[in-house]
Amino acid sequence: MSCRVAEKRNEEAIFHSLVRELSSSKIIYFPFVLTGRNKPLLDKLFSIGATVLEEGKDFKLLMLDNSVIIHGGNIIRVLKNFIYEG
Repeated sequence: MSCRVAEKRNEEAIFHSLVRELSSSKIIYFPFVLTGRNKPLLDKLFSIGATVLEEGKDFKLLMLDNSVIIHGGNIIRVLKNFIYEG
């Protein structure tokens, strides 16, 4: 995601949509490779309720329970299978 749109609640909308799409699963797993550039995403995952299941020197396995309420997640709607023909 571009830094120009980060922190404008788009992340919450994407994760909200993902959690609802995968609602039949009780837990959603996020394998996460740690780099200097993706720390904001890691912070965002923690802020919406993800927890660490496993971690190593340069990775974390995060989990997010599908019952978590993602505040601001419904501020915009993520369309599935949207094709722009402009």
